Amino acid sequence: MASFKIDCLLLTVPRVSPTAPIIAPALLKSHLKRHGFTSKVIDYNIRLYNDIVDVSGIWKEDDEYFDKQEEYAIAYDTVLKSYIEKYAKECIEEQAEWIGISLLSSKSTFITSSLIKEIRKLGKQKIVIGGPGADHYNSYYMNLGLAVPNEIILGDGDEALVSLLKGERVKKTYYYLKDLNNLPIPDYSDLNWIDYDDDPVKVPITGSRGCVRKCTFCDVKHYWPSFRYRSGKEIAEEMAQLFYQHGYKTFGFTDSLINGSLKAFRELCAELKRVNIPTTWNGQFICRSEKQMPESLWADMAAAGCTDVNIGVESGSEQVRNHMKKKFSNDDMYYTFTMATKFKIQVVFNIIVGYPTETEENFEDTLTLLRWISELNKQIPENKRHMIGSINVCTIIDNCDLRNMLDELNIIEFDTPIVSGAADGQVGETYPPLTWRMKDKVEGLPYNQTMRVNRLIRVLELLNGSYCKIMGPPRSYNFNIEEDDISDLIHATG
Repeated sequence: MASFKIDCLLLTVPRVSPTAPIIAPALLKSHLKRHGFTSKVIDYNIRLYNDIVDVSGIWKEDDEYFDKQEEYAIAYDTVLKSYIEKYAKECIEEQAEWIGISLLSSKSTFITSSLIKEIRKLGKQKIVIGGPGADHYNSYYMNLGLAVPNEIILGDGDEALVSLLKGERVKKTYYYLKDLNNLPIPDYSDLNWIDYDDDPVKVPITGSRGCVRKCTFCDVKHYWPSFRYRSGKEIAEEMAQLFYQHGYKTFGFTDSLINGSLKAFRELCAELKRVNIPTTWNGQFICRSEKQMPESLWADMAAAGCTDVNIGVESGSEQVRNHMKKKFSNDDMYYTFTMATKFKIQVVFNIIVGYPTETEENFEDTLTLLRWISELNKQIPENKRHMIGSINVCTIIDNCDLRNMLDELNIIEFDTPIVSGAADGQVGETYPPLTWRMKDKVEGLPYNQTMRVNRLIRVLELLNGSYCKIMGPPRSYNFNIEEDDISDLIHATG
């Protein structure tokens, strides 16, 4: 029988943001320790980011080298192969019985397959993959000649991984952790914070899983169909313990919405005010009404250390947002920006251009919102101005409601389904992000999305002469623009 030094090696693989570690491996390490198993975390995402000499040549915001098979094959042959071989050798040397690979999204699919193949050349370790990206790996990517792991965990991996190490059979269905209270505190002891590309690095913390909204373009409800949350007091206690034990002061919530449960959010802010530790934090947020989030709660947020929130505004049009099922009004949206400004909380917001129901009038509503925010920003120091986090043209991804609205919205010319063999031998049909257009060419969608993106950026330029000075550079892009428009985009974004 083979002799193993540790029970499980927990890996993060590219490509995710290099600004901070993801929480899953550190949380799983603590969960395994609670049940008597040994493990070690290695973040190969940040290792690769730091190991590559010319990182800008491959670590692009559009992820084409990691997310598209043909581009990945080129990157593998020209850049990645030697690194992956090195990392695989390190994995074998750790002498773990199981190697667990966490896929945050489909962007980790191809490099995960390469790593599995290299590990298999060198040793006989068993491999399990999990995380949201495992769903993609399990379904429509499985027919692309990718390596097949020993096991795939779908959904929450906390209890499932423990079961696996106990020798129990892994279910082919989704795992859902019913109660998030009493989660162990993530163990980041295997990581070096100075490796990450942010200052200060935000320590990940989880207050909830799932989302209270069911946005038509989003697939979160596919992975987490129910919204579950921890008590605000327990979250605050975890932050305090991480501060007192390790000196961590800056936290980033992994939640889809930090104010999904108002009860838990009010409790979190009140408890952080009470313990009065010098921590700051941010997270994803939803616009709520003045009744739901009165000014006093905004004051508590600021006093509790909230520095910024990320909001999926998506459109300045209430009509478009209603179809998206965002469920907040223009009054709620403008109130949110006003309160954030008053209490010096920065709003980083996302925009979707060319949603299937978006008319020219709707798009003008988005431009009106941007003009209003630009005026609001004149009251704010430049480093705290509200800013755009991402500008995306509307794509229709797998497992979102828009997939079921094609006839209703008169959408045609979508991509051919991929027939894939799932891990249990079942055959099914799944789809890549949809290439679409309207039957009746309403408003010219989607092929005028490029024009609207460029118009949006030009409006931002005209407001104050520089896009970056007004909103700050976008943090990510998903433009789908034509080659001829790229120079305009580069000029506009500095």
